[in-house]
Amino acid sequence: MRTFCWLLVCLGACGSGGSVSITTEALTEHPLPGTLASVLPQLQRPIETCYQDALTLDGELAGSVKALASGSHGVIKVEIIQPANPVLGGCVERILSGQRLARELVDGDVLVGVTIITTFGG
Repeated sequence: MRTFCWLLVCLGACGSGGSVSITTEALTEHPLPGTLASVLPQLQRPIETCYQDALTLDGELAGSVKALASGSHGVIKVEIIQPANPVLGGCVERILSGQRLARELVDGDVLVGVTIITTFGG
């Protein structure tokens, strides 16, 4: 199993607990997207921004979101599989489902997939 791990920038404006980290895991039923390494860094800013906005409403907000993302031909299906705070789950789902990101992650005729685990706070 090939795992990518990025520790994303701590949100200085949010104080302690404002960090976001992303890890990925391969799916047994689909190969990993060939573009995964170049696409994951594009998640950093939008997820941080969403989390920062959520922290202004609830400074204690933390947890993990596990999502399956799979598809082909620029169409991606995102399924949140780990129970999570709805706000955090919404951040991950919206960003992963974005049209530009979907095209970059699954642009091709081969069905690909990945598990993306996003951890908020720390």
